[in-house]
Amino acid sequence: MDEAGTALDGVTGETDGSLAVVTHAPELVLSRRRLARWSGGADLTLIARVSCLDFCDLRGTKVLMRSSSGEAWEEEIVAFNGAENETREIAVFVGPDVGAYSWTATYRDAGDDGRLAHSEVTSTVSFEYRPHAVSLATWGASLPAVVGQTVIVRIGAKCADGCCLGGAGFRVCDDGGREVAAGVLSEAPREGTDGLYGAEASFAAPEELGVHRYTVVLDAFDGHDEARSTFAFLVIEEPSCKIEVIVTDEDAGNPIASARVSLHPFVETTGSDGRAVLPADIGKGVLRVVAEDYEDELLSLVVAGDTELHVALKRKPEDVGDF
Repeated sequence: MDEAGTALDGVTGETDGSLAVVTHAPELVLSRRRLARWSGGADLTLIARVSCLDFCDLRGTKVLMRSSSGEAWEEEIVAFNGAENETREIAVFVGPDVGAYSWTATYRDAGDDGRLAHSEVTSTVSFEYRPHAVSLATWGASLPAVVGQTVIVRIGAKCADGCCLGGAGFRVCDDGGREVAAGVLSEAPREGTDGLYGAEASFAAPEELGVHRYTVVLDAFDGHDEARSTFAFLVIEEPSCKIEVIVTDEDAGNPIASARVSLHPFVETTGSDGRAVLPADIGKGVLRVVAEDYEDELLSLVVAGDTELHVALKRKPEDVGDF
Protein backbone atom coordinates (compact mmCIF):
# COMPACT_ATOMS: atom_id res chain seq x y z
CA MET A 1 0.00 0.00 0.00
CA ASP A 2 1.04 3.61 -0.42
CA GLU A 3 1.24 6.03 2.51
CA ALA A 4 -2.49 6.76 2.29
CA GLY A 5 -3.28 3.07 2.63
CA THR A 6 -4.55 2.62 -0.95
CA ALA A 7 -4.44 -1.01 -2.21
CA LEU A 8 -2.10 -1.52 -5.16
CA ASP A 9 -2.83 -3.76 -8.15
CA GLY A 10 -2.55 -7.45 -7.26
CA VAL A 11 -2.30 -6.98 -3.49
CA THR A 12 -4.78 -6.64 -0.68
CA GLY A 13 -4.41 -5.06 2.73
CA GLU A 14 -5.22 -7.09 5.82
CA THR A 15 -4.78 -5.78 9.33
CA ASP A 16 -3.72 -7.62 12.45
CA GLY A 17 -4.92 -4.74 14.64
CA SER A 18 -1.86 -2.54 14.30
CA LEU A 19 -0.01 -3.18 11.03
CA ALA A 20 -1.31 -3.68 7.52
CA VAL A 21 -0.18 -7.02 6.03
CA VAL A 22 0.39 -7.08 2.26
CA THR A 23 -1.16 -10.17 0.61
CA HIS A 24 -0.77 -10.98 -3.07
CA ALA A 25 -3.78 -12.29 -4.99
CA PRO A 26 -2.61 -15.32 -7.00
CA GLU A 27 -4.34 -17.28 -9.75
CA LEU A 28 -4.66 -21.07 -9.72
CA VAL A 29 -5.52 -23.40 -12.60
CA LEU A 30 -5.89 -27.16 -12.16
CA SER A 31 -5.92 -28.78 -15.60
CA ARG A 32 -5.90 -32.20 -17.21
CA ARG A 33 -2.72 -32.91 -19.13
CA ARG A 34 -3.26 -36.50 -20.32
CA LEU A 35 -5.87 -39.25 -20.35
CA ALA A 36 -5.22 -42.97 -20.80
CA ARG A 37 -8.20 -45.31 -21.05
CA TRP A 38 -8.01 -48.99 -20.27
CA SER A 39 -10.45 -51.79 -19.56
CA GLY A 40 -12.28 -50.98 -16.34
CA GLY A 41 -11.17 -47.39 -15.86
CA ALA A 42 -8.96 -44.51 -16.91
CA ASP A 43 -5.77 -42.83 -15.70
CA LEU A 44 -5.70 -39.03 -15.73
CA THR A 45 -2.67 -36.79 -15.34
CA LEU A 46 -3.36 -33.42 -13.71
CA ILE A 47 -1.13 -30.44 -13.02
CA ALA A 48 -1.65 -27.35 -10.86
CA ARG A 49 -0.29 -23.97 -11.95
CA VAL A 50 -0.10 -20.93 -9.65
CA SER A 51 0.74 -17.48 -10.98
CA CYS A 52 1.11 -14.10 -9.32
CA LEU A 53 0.99 -10.64 -10.88
CA ASP A 54 4.30 -9.90 -9.13
CA PHE A 55 5.91 -13.04 -10.64
CA CYS A 56 6.57 -14.57 -7.22
CA ASP A 57 8.66 -17.74 -7.03
CA LEU A 58 6.50 -20.08 -4.94
CA ARG A 59 8.62 -23.24 -5.11
CA GLY A 60 8.54 -25.20 -1.89
CA THR A 61 4.99 -24.15 -1.00
CA LYS A 62 2.08 -26.62 -1.16
CA VAL A 63 -1.18 -27.04 -3.04
CA LEU A 64 -3.87 -28.93 -1.14
CA MET A 65 -5.67 -31.51 -3.31
CA ARG A 66 -9.08 -33.00 -2.56
CA SER A 67 -10.97 -35.59 -4.61
CA SER A 68 -14.73 -36.02 -4.85
CA SER A 69 -14.33 -39.31 -3.00
CA GLY A 70 -12.97 -37.46 0.07
CA GLU A 71 -9.26 -38.17 -0.34
CA ALA A 72 -6.95 -35.24 0.55
CA TRP A 73 -3.20 -34.75 0.08
CA GLU A 74 -0.62 -32.05 -0.62
CA GLU A 75 1.40 -31.44 -3.77
CA GLU A 76 4.55 -29.32 -3.65
CA ILE A 77 5.25 -26.61 -6.21
CA VAL A 78 8.48 -27.75 -7.82
CA ALA A 79 8.95 -25.57 -10.92
CA PHE A 80 8.99 -21.84 -11.74
CA ASN A 81 9.56 -20.47 -15.24
CA GLY A 82 9.70 -16.81 -14.27
CA ALA A 83 5.95 -16.36 -14.63
CA GLU A 84 4.14 -19.53 -13.57
CA ASN A 85 4.69 -22.04 -10.79
CA GLU A 86 3.85 -25.71 -11.29
CA THR A 87 3.44 -28.86 -9.26
CA ARG A 88 4.70 -32.17 -10.54
CA GLU A 89 2.32 -34.20 -12.69
CA ILE A 90 -0.46 -35.61 -10.50
CA ALA A 91 -1.69 -39.11 -11.39
CA VAL A 92 -5.30 -39.93 -10.51
CA PHE A 93 -7.55 -42.87 -11.38
CA VAL A 94 -11.25 -43.15 -12.26
CA GLY A 95 -13.52 -46.18 -12.54
CA PRO A 96 -14.78 -48.76 -12.65
CA ASP A 97 -17.96 -47.06 -11.39
CA VAL A 98 -19.76 -44.91 -13.96
CA GLY A 99 -20.26 -41.26 -13.02
CA ALA A 100 -18.68 -37.86 -12.47
CA TYR A 101 -15.30 -37.53 -10.75
CA SER A 102 -13.72 -34.24 -9.67
CA TRP A 103 -10.61 -32.87 -7.99
CA THR A 104 -10.17 -29.50 -6.30
CA ALA A 105 -6.87 -27.72 -5.74
CA THR A 106 -6.54 -25.04 -3.05
CA TYR A 107 -3.58 -22.71 -2.65
CA ARG A 108 -2.81 -20.34 0.19
CA ASP A 109 0.61 -19.11 1.28
CA ALA A 110 0.91 -17.59 4.74
CA GLY A 111 4.14 -15.91 3.73
CA ASP A 112 6.64 -17.90 5.78
CA ASP A 113 10.42 -17.77 5.16
CA GLY A 114 10.36 -14.08 4.21
CA ARG A 115 7.81 -14.46 1.37
CA LEU A 116 4.83 -12.18 1.07
CA ALA A 117 1.53 -13.90 1.83
CA HIS A 118 -0.82 -15.04 -0.96
CA SER A 119 -4.58 -15.23 -0.50
CA GLU A 120 -6.56 -18.43 -0.92
CA VAL A 121 -7.64 -19.54 -4.40
CA THR A 122 -9.24 -22.76 -5.64
CA SER A 123 -9.69 -24.55 -8.96
CA THR A 124 -11.65 -27.70 -9.85
CA VAL A 125 -11.42 -30.13 -12.75
CA SER A 126 -14.06 -32.78 -13.48
CA PHE A 127 -14.26 -35.91 -15.61
CA GLU A 128 -17.34 -37.90 -16.61
CA TYR A 129 -16.43 -41.57 -16.77
CA ARG A 130 -18.29 -43.85 -19.14
CA PRO A 131 -17.21 -47.31 -20.28
CA HIS A 132 -15.88 -47.53 -23.83
CA ALA A 133 -18.57 -47.30 -26.49
CA VAL A 134 -19.47 -50.70 -27.96
CA SER A 135 -21.08 -51.08 -31.39
CA LEU A 136 -23.19 -54.20 -31.84
CA ALA A 137 -24.47 -55.54 -35.16
CA THR A 138 -26.60 -58.50 -36.21
CA TRP A 139 -27.06 -60.04 -39.64
CA GLY A 140 -28.06 -63.26 -41.39
CA ALA A 141 -31.66 -63.43 -40.19
CA SER A 142 -33.32 -61.23 -42.84
CA LEU A 143 -34.59 -64.08 -45.03
CA PRO A 144 -37.99 -65.70 -44.36
CA ALA A 145 -38.03 -68.39 -41.72
CA VAL A 146 -40.29 -71.41 -41.83
CA VAL A 147 -42.55 -72.06 -38.84
CA GLY A 148 -40.72 -74.16 -36.23
CA GLN A 149 -37.44 -74.37 -38.15
CA THR A 150 -34.10 -73.07 -36.88
CA VAL A 151 -33.19 -69.40 -37.26
CA ILE A 152 -29.48 -68.51 -37.20
CA VAL A 153 -28.33 -64.97 -36.46
CA ARG A 154 -24.73 -63.75 -36.59
CA ILE A 155 -23.51 -61.22 -34.05
CA GLY A 156 -20.55 -58.84 -34.18
CA ALA A 157 -19.32 -56.44 -31.48
CA LYS A 158 -16.49 -53.92 -31.39
CA CYS A 159 -15.15 -51.48 -28.80
CA ALA A 160 -14.36 -47.99 -30.11
CA ASP A 161 -11.07 -48.10 -28.18
CA GLY A 162 -10.06 -51.53 -29.44
CA CYS A 163 -10.61 -53.43 -26.19
CA CYS A 164 -10.80 -57.22 -26.16
CA LEU A 165 -14.45 -58.31 -26.00
CA GLY A 166 -13.71 -62.02 -26.21
CA GLY A 167 -15.89 -64.02 -23.83
CA ALA A 168 -18.49 -61.28 -23.34
CA GLY A 169 -21.93 -62.79 -22.82
CA PHE A 170 -24.99 -61.99 -24.92
CA ARG A 171 -28.70 -62.82 -24.95
CA VAL A 172 -31.29 -62.93 -27.73
CA CYS A 173 -34.75 -61.87 -26.57
CA ASP A 174 -38.10 -61.79 -28.35
CA ASP A 175 -40.45 -58.82 -28.48
CA GLY A 176 -41.85 -59.76 -25.08
CA GLY A 177 -38.40 -59.85 -23.47
CA ARG A 178 -38.24 -63.64 -23.24
CA GLU A 179 -34.73 -65.06 -23.74
CA VAL A 180 -34.60 -67.46 -26.69
CA ALA A 181 -30.82 -67.93 -27.01
CA ALA A 182 -27.58 -67.01 -25.25
CA GLY A 183 -23.84 -67.33 -25.77
CA VAL A 184 -20.45 -65.62 -25.62
CA LEU A 185 -18.36 -63.74 -28.18
CA SER A 186 -15.33 -65.38 -29.78
CA GLU A 187 -12.06 -65.19 -27.86
CA ALA A 188 -10.29 -63.66 -30.87
CA PRO A 189 -11.48 -61.09 -33.45
CA ARG A 190 -12.96 -62.34 -36.70
CA GLU A 191 -10.31 -62.91 -39.35
CA GLY A 192 -9.85 -59.92 -41.63
CA THR A 193 -11.50 -57.46 -39.22
CA ASP A 194 -10.15 -54.76 -36.95
CA GLY A 195 -11.27 -55.91 -33.52
CA LEU A 196 -14.71 -57.34 -34.44
CA TYR A 197 -15.64 -60.19 -32.09
CA GLY A 198 -18.31 -62.51 -33.45
CA ALA A 199 -20.68 -65.29 -32.52
CA GLU A 200 -23.71 -67.18 -33.81
CA ALA A 201 -27.00 -67.83 -32.03
CA SER A 202 -29.78 -70.18 -33.09
CA PHE A 203 -33.37 -70.64 -31.97
CA ALA A 204 -36.65 -72.01 -33.30
CA ALA A 205 -38.81 -69.72 -35.42
CA PRO A 206 -42.12 -68.93 -33.72
CA GLU A 207 -45.35 -70.69 -34.69
CA GLU A 208 -47.13 -67.44 -35.49
CA LEU A 209 -46.88 -66.21 -39.07
CA GLY A 210 -45.75 -62.66 -39.85
CA VAL A 211 -42.88 -60.35 -38.96
CA HIS A 212 -41.16 -60.95 -35.62
CA ARG A 213 -38.63 -58.64 -33.95
CA TYR A 214 -35.81 -59.65 -31.64
CA THR A 215 -33.13 -57.87 -29.61
CA VAL A 216 -29.55 -58.98 -29.01
CA VAL A 217 -28.30 -57.75 -25.62
CA LEU A 218 -24.55 -57.70 -24.99
CA ASP A 219 -24.17 -57.70 -21.21
CA ALA A 220 -22.02 -55.10 -19.45
CA PHE A 221 -18.50 -56.51 -19.61
CA ASP A 222 -15.21 -55.49 -18.03
CA GLY A 223 -15.99 -51.77 -17.83
CA HIS A 224 -18.15 -51.59 -20.97
CA ASP A 225 -21.81 -50.57 -20.90
CA GLU A 226 -24.56 -52.90 -22.04
CA ALA A 227 -25.17 -52.72 -25.83
CA ARG A 228 -28.24 -53.67 -27.88
CA SER A 229 -29.08 -54.42 -31.50
CA THR A 230 -32.44 -55.38 -33.03
CA PHE A 231 -33.34 -57.48 -36.05
CA ALA A 232 -36.53 -58.82 -37.63
CA PHE A 233 -37.57 -61.58 -40.01
CA LEU A 234 -40.68 -62.93 -41.67
CA VAL A 235 -42.13 -66.27 -40.56
CA ILE A 236 -43.96 -68.25 -43.26
CA GLU A 237 -45.48 -71.68 -43.71
CA GLU A 238 -43.46 -74.47 -45.34
CA PRO A 239 -43.30 -73.74 -49.13
CA SER A 240 -45.04 -76.35 -51.27
CA CYS A 241 -42.27 -76.80 -53.88
CA LYS A 242 -38.74 -75.90 -55.00
CA ILE A 243 -37.16 -74.34 -58.06
CA GLU A 244 -33.58 -75.20 -59.03
CA VAL A 245 -32.05 -72.36 -61.03
CA ILE A 246 -28.92 -72.87 -63.17
CA VAL A 247 -27.18 -69.64 -64.15
CA THR A 248 -24.66 -69.57 -67.02
CA ASP A 249 -22.87 -67.15 -69.33
CA GLU A 250 -24.93 -66.71 -72.54
CA ASP A 251 -21.89 -66.81 -74.85
CA ALA A 252 -19.40 -69.11 -73.14
CA GLY A 253 -21.94 -71.37 -71.47
CA ASN A 254 -19.88 -71.65 -68.26
CA PRO A 255 -21.63 -71.50 -64.85
CA ILE A 256 -21.74 -68.17 -63.01
CA ALA A 257 -20.94 -68.34 -59.31
CA SER A 258 -22.16 -65.83 -56.67
CA ALA A 259 -25.18 -64.73 -58.72
CA ARG A 260 -28.13 -63.64 -56.56
CA VAL A 261 -31.37 -65.39 -57.43
CA SER A 262 -34.61 -64.12 -55.88
CA LEU A 263 -38.26 -65.13 -56.00
CA HIS A 264 -40.05 -63.03 -53.40
CA PRO A 265 -39.58 -63.40 -50.50
CA PHE A 266 -36.70 -65.87 -51.01
CA VAL A 267 -33.11 -65.06 -52.01
CA GLU A 268 -30.26 -67.49 -52.66
CA THR A 269 -26.72 -67.29 -54.11
CA THR A 270 -25.37 -69.65 -56.77
CA GLY A 271 -22.44 -71.91 -55.96
CA SER A 272 -19.40 -72.63 -58.11
CA ASP A 273 -21.61 -74.82 -60.33
CA GLY A 274 -23.97 -71.90 -61.01
CA ARG A 275 -26.85 -73.60 -59.17
CA ALA A 276 -29.23 -72.27 -56.50
CA VAL A 277 -32.35 -73.86 -55.03
CA LEU A 278 -35.25 -71.60 -54.05
CA PRO A 279 -38.36 -72.54 -52.07
CA ALA A 280 -41.54 -71.52 -53.88
CA ASP A 281 -45.30 -71.65 -53.55
CA ILE A 282 -47.68 -72.57 -56.33
CA GLY A 283 -48.78 -69.49 -58.23
CA LYS A 284 -47.38 -66.56 -60.15
CA GLY A 285 -44.08 -64.87 -59.36
CA VAL A 286 -41.14 -62.93 -60.80
CA LEU A 287 -37.68 -64.49 -60.76
CA ARG A 288 -34.75 -62.05 -60.72
CA VAL A 289 -31.13 -63.00 -61.39
CA VAL A 290 -28.32 -60.52 -60.73
CA ALA A 291 -24.57 -61.06 -61.23
CA GLU A 292 -21.59 -58.73 -61.40
CA ASP A 293 -20.61 -57.71 -64.96
CA TYR A 294 -23.90 -59.13 -66.36
CA GLU A 295 -27.23 -57.63 -67.35
CA ASP A 296 -30.03 -58.28 -64.83
CA GLU A 297 -32.59 -60.87 -65.88
CA LEU A 298 -36.30 -60.79 -64.94
CA LEU A 299 -38.58 -63.74 -65.70
CA SER A 300 -42.32 -64.03 -65.06
CA LEU A 301 -43.17 -67.50 -63.77
CA VAL A 302 -46.20 -69.63 -63.10
CA VAL A 303 -45.11 -72.17 -60.49
CA ALA A 304 -47.02 -75.45 -60.61
CA GLY A 305 -44.56 -77.73 -58.78
CA ASP A 306 -40.89 -78.62 -58.43
CA THR A 307 -38.96 -77.56 -61.49
CA GLU A 308 -35.53 -76.83 -62.95
CA LEU A 309 -34.90 -73.56 -64.74
CA HIS A 310 -31.93 -72.50 -66.88
CA VAL A 311 -31.05 -68.78 -67.06
CA ALA A 312 -28.35 -67.48 -69.45
CA LEU A 313 -27.03 -64.00 -68.64
CA LYS A 314 -25.70 -61.51 -71.17
CA ARG A 315 -22.47 -59.69 -70.35
CA LYS A 316 -22.60 -55.92 -70.00
CA PRO A 317 -20.87 -54.05 -72.84
CA GLU A 318 -17.39 -52.83 -71.98
CA ASP A 319 -16.99 -49.14 -71.23
CA VAL A 320 -14.31 -48.01 -73.69
CA GLY A 321 -14.54 -44.35 -72.65
CA ASP A 322 -14.41 -41.30 -74.90
CA PHE A 323 -12.44 -41.29 -78.17
